[in-house]
Amino acid sequence: MNEFVKQLIDVQPQMYSFVLSLTADATATADIVQEANVVMWEKRDDFTPGTEFRAWAFTIARWQAMAHFKRVKRQRMVFSDDVIRKLEQTVSETADSVPTALAALQSCLEKLTPHQREILDVRYGNDRSVVDAAAALKRPVQSLYQALYRIRQLLTDCINGELTT
Repeated sequence: MNEFVKQLIDVQPQMYSFVLSLTADATATADIVQEANVVMWEKRDDFTPGTEFRAWAFTIARWQAMAHFKRVKRQRMVFSDDVIRKLEQTVSETADSVPTALAALQSCLEKLTPHQREILDVRYGNDRSVVDAAAALKRPVQSLYQALYRIRQLLTDCINGELTT
């Protein structure tokens, strides 16, 4: 496989995490990452092999995110360039731990009961609000909030345990 393509594929989870930390919007993040991938592909001849691919990819993703913010002109909080650079550095420093954390999450999800997994699937699998998920599960909203809190706490404890062993 072409080395550029391999590096492009390998950087996807870290780049997604970085952009998501900027937007806090999964849909916008997917669009921005896709736009960044297109730009990287178009500029692949500009990349110097042997240099830090992740830094190059993050720079392009940052520019795409900034372009996105300008396009949508939302009244949401938009981070300054300094904050974006600090987020980029933090994500870059922790990016190597993402596959380990994802493996721990997968292991912990498998330890949940079928009922707990169903609750998570109904709430997050379809990107429903808690109110809509409660209606789909035929549960009171407050009851679902409590169940989700307990499940997230179980997952947090389990993941922390997995990562320390």
